[in-house]
Amino acid sequence: MKPILSTLLFVLLISNFAFSQKPLTIDTSKQFEEKVIQHFINNGAYKHSYYHPEWRKKFDSAIALLPNKAFLYQQQAMPLYKRHKYEAGKPYLDKAVELNKQEYLPYRGFMNCIFRKNYHDAIVDFTEAKRLWGNGFEMDHEYDFYIALSYLQLNKFDSAEILFQHCINTEAEKYGAKYVHQLNYFYLAITQYEMENLKEALKTMDSCLQKYLNFSDAQYYKAMWLSKLDKI
Repeated sequence: MKPILSTLLFVLLISNFAFSQKPLTIDTSKQFEEKVIQHFINNGAYKHSYYHPEWRKKFDSAIALLPNKAFLYQQQAMPLYKRHKYEAGKPYLDKAVELNKQEYLPYRGFMNCIFRKNYHDAIVDFTEAKRLWGNGFEMDHEYDFYIALSYLQLNKFDSAEILFQHCINTEAEKYGAKYVHQLNYFYLAITQYEMENLKEALKTMDSCLQKYLNFSDAQYYKAMWLSKLDKI
């Protein structure tokens, strides 16, 4: 057996792969880290679907050997969130944030908003990220977009409207009007409809459809709203 694999197997046997155990004092050199990643992740977990039990096992093994590698905790959390096992995934994601806040605090905000539907926590995470690093991007959208979406879901329509409009204005200013994302218009229109401003909602939804003509959700809402105005 190759020396590195012998060492890894020995350490794993005595650690029992336990995520909750106190981390062992082990080699933290870059070379050791690369070998662990190659063996357990590139040639291990990544050979399987992230829903496969081997994914969890391989990442638990890597975490036992590299307990301060934030990426490993994030990758362990991700499939749990996608399977709606939020309570199981949250400790891993919280640990990733603890180890690398700049990388994973906005990501946790995204997961809170889109997956957990925990909008209060999403606002807290993105507000903190903005305070520390400004209004950055996570998964193709500004932090303000997720804060606005969270306000919309909490029925705080005034705050949502202001932030969605701010997203539109800032993207138009930075990149040009044609590069404003259609979802900014879409959710602004939904917000305006919730505020019983139907004419403005229709106008805004038209802006969304100008960006993406075949956006079926936008077509649906526009049709529904036109029917309310008897424009059959």
